[in-house]
Amino acid sequence: MMSQEEMATSVQPEGGQRPVDFWQQILLVFSDPAKAFKELTTNPRWIGAFLVVLLFTVAGTQATYPLIMQMQRDSIMQNPRISEEQADILLERYSSTPGPGGRAVMTLAQTFGLAVWLVVMSGILMFGGNILLGGESNFKTLMAIAAHSWLVLVPKTLLTVPLMLAKGSMAVSTSLQILIPSDQWMTPLGSALGAVDLFTIWTIALIVIGISEAYSFTRVKSTALVVSLYMVMVVIGVALTALGRGLISGQ
Repeated sequence: MMSQEEMATSVQPEGGQRPVDFWQQILLVFSDPAKAFKELTTNPRWIGAFLVVLLFTVAGTQATYPLIMQMQRDSIMQNPRISEEQADILLERYSSTPGPGGRAVMTLAQTFGLAVWLVVMSGILMFGGNILLGGESNFKTLMAIAAHSWLVLVPKTLLTVPLMLAKGSMAVSTSLQILIPSDQWMTPLGSALGAVDLFTIWTIALIVIGISEAYSFTRVKSTALVVSLYMVMVVIGVALTALGRGLISGQ
């Protein structure tokens, strides 16, 4: 039987270098992203990074739950298409404190939603790299790139959640939405300004580096691809926001 040392040696990549461990990989995303994503192209791993992002996302939601409920109540009261009777029923629902079961359902919903979005995002990147630009990579590698790029959500959560709790409101933004009143953030203009976000730009920069490593594209080519895909998503988001507001206002 092989010893543990022999087993570790047997899985070393070519060149005799030891594979980067989990925590080193996480730190490299922030300190040396080019090295981090180069490692991921030869040893694609996504579950650990996904779980870290999920942990902080769930923790942030649980910490700000009362503020989220207040935002929902405000939205109901300001919606002209909801009758007074319907508003009373909905307000009573959002005024109740969820028990362990309710919070567990919230966590499961977030887990499912984040997992689905990871798959969708990886598929979009693969479509852009493999189909549009004729490169060659695999789905697992792109999932690893996407999941590790999302680690930017960790410092964002650590920054915004304390600010929300101190302010007593969800109206905290790291985007150009700060240029307009918070009650306009859900408008098409607010959606467009929200797309220009400090942490989103950081995430895009990491994805560009990852795409460059995965496909051996130049940074210019990778930037053009990722930014173009993101702009299409922004346009779709703004259009959906406009459609939703039109339905609410009855226009």
